[in-house]
Amino acid sequence: MLQKCSVWKNDKKVIGVVSRRPNNLGDMILKRKRFALNDKLPGTKRCRPLLDSSRAKRKGRPCSTCPMMSETEKIRSSATGITFNLPGANCKTRNIIYCAECYLCNKQYIGKSSNKLQTRIVGHRSHVGYIDEDDIINESDEKTLAEHLLEAHNFESVDHFNSNYSFTVLEVSPKNLDQSEQRWANKLLTLRPFGLNKEKPGGVACSTSSMCRRALDLRIQLL
Repeated sequence: MLQKCSVWKNDKKVIGVVSRRPNNLGDMILKRKRFALNDKLPGTKRCRPLLDSSRAKRKGRPCSTCPMMSETEKIRSSATGITFNLPGANCKTRNIIYCAECYLCNKQYIGKSSNKLQTRIVGHRSHVGYIDEDDIINESDEKTLAEHLLEAHNFESVDHFNSNYSFTVLEVSPKNLDQSEQRWANKLLTLRPFGLNKEKPGGVACSTSSMCRRALDLRIQLL
């Protein structure tokens, strides 16, 4: 039809016809539904999805805690071998019970936070490189992750912290953070020597000897 037109008859320009359907109502609803369901899928995910190399770079400062998310649908106790289902969350989820696991020895730590998981990880990271003998003797869990890297693996840099720990959200918005922390510490057996918790979360009424007997019984049941 364009060749018959007097305006375009002698024009040597190449004309391309592109067929692209605009987004309809169904497309918009599906997109919003996928966005709404993202945090309902099991596992602790990144707050920002990974970008393909072919796509443009994302503007803004990258999230430093996203690479430390476990992104698994279940968590396995390193002390008993029992697995537990996980809720949907990411590094910006608030009011949580979380687990930190060391890649080097698979020992686990249970903690709680009313702030974002991202903020709590930054707090743990801030202690790296600032550990002395008094901190190691102290029974507080405030600097436990940094102490473990130094005491067990002789690492004291932020890069080692970022590459050797993974974080998993175990529970979101529990009724009582202290009680939930205590319950998860009992489930995963994270009190020393099985895990990294030095103090009893939420006032756990459980001695080390009783935890040893329980861990042994659970291992026997799994055999």
